[in-house]
Amino acid sequence: MSIGLLMITSSLCLVHRGVPGIVGRASNSAVVPLARRAVRTGRVRATATATDNVARFVTGETGNNVTPYIANLVGRGLHKRANHPLGIIKQKIEEYFETIEGVNFEIADAMDPVVSAQQCFNDLLIPDDHPGRLPSDTYYISRAGGRDVSSAEDILLRTHTSAHQSTLMKAGYEAFLCTGDVYRRDEIDASHFPAFHQMEGVRLFDPALVGEGEMTREEWCAAFTKPLNSMLVTILTCVVRLHRLATSGR
Repeated sequence: MSIGLLMITSSLCLVHRGVPGIVGRASNSAVVPLARRAVRTGRVRATATATDNVARFVTGETGNNVTPYIANLVGRGLHKRANHPLGIIKQKIEEYFETIEGVNFEIADAMDPVVSAQQCFNDLLIPDDHPGRLPSDTYYISRAGGRDVSSAEDILLRTHTSAHQSTLMKAGYEAFLCTGDVYRRDEIDASHFPAFHQMEGVRLFDPALVGEGEMTREEWCAAFTKPLNSMLVTILTCVVRLHRLATSGR
């Protein structure tokens, strides 16, 4: 199994082998089928189910802290609007990745923003006591332990698109671009808003090509990312937690 991993992630503020579907939220939810993209042959796009936002997100369950204002921000799909600045940036990045020979980056840009704490935190080895899991930082739909107790079964609005990495890799995807709206309980000011967008790319590499293989880690990273420097993309290579995720089999 390929275990070398490159993750490219950028905040935008202004999927493989016979797998029939991918899961877009907590366990026991419906499998969301993959649909062929209409424009680019060979690409696939995940689809999210339609929602009644306020009823779905403002539930009154223990730990629920989503407000109607936030609920009404979900599902706008700004990154999929062709003439929106987010959509234009997204398209430019996707077009670049289409030029990379020998690899097909699948497109996942309509994943359900409702995920479990298992997907958003545990699968990424974020510990239970991490401040990012507190209700002061994250919008919870349900959190059985209230403010003080975090559980893998908690249901929330994703705080990053990385919440879908384990789902996509378990489904067999080894190269993908994931884009979506994400939510954090930031106070609104000139540089912060509680709803923003992220785009990240993940590719698994044969370990022989990374580190002590044909190229050093620095050479490999520089060769892959040089054309993207102008896009202000942050490169994180072979992060320990992602290496463990790719090889854990969970």
